[in-house]
Amino acid sequence: MRLEFVAERQYDGEMSDHTGNHNRGITQLWAWVSAEQCDEGHSDCEGIIGYYSEQTQGWLPLIGSVREHMEGYRDFINKIVENNGKTVKLINFSTREVVETVNPPDPDQMVIEV
Repeated sequence: MRLEFVAERQYDGEMSDHTGNHNRGITQLWAWVSAEQCDEGHSDCEGIIGYYSEQTQGWLPLIGSVREHMEGYRDFINKIVENNGKTVKLINFSTREVVETVNPPDPDQMVIEV
């Protein structure tokens, strides 16, 4: 499977790539999630599905801000369901709460050691 990395942003239904000039932020996230029964009588145990990338030498989660892009993983998801017998859900998270903002330092205050 070959995946290309593209910075994607969604602004109230309007999409833009990394060259877009918008002042609004991401309004929702989509995630492919595996679900199975945890304990009898309890809700599902869920985990975000990812895949191992040889290119990055690490695991990459199947999350994004544009549903149409997430649909592009459907064949991969179908193989997971067929091979593992797990239930998989596409979940939309649409409540936005900024918990913390980390800003870069002021360039005039930066000290570069050489």
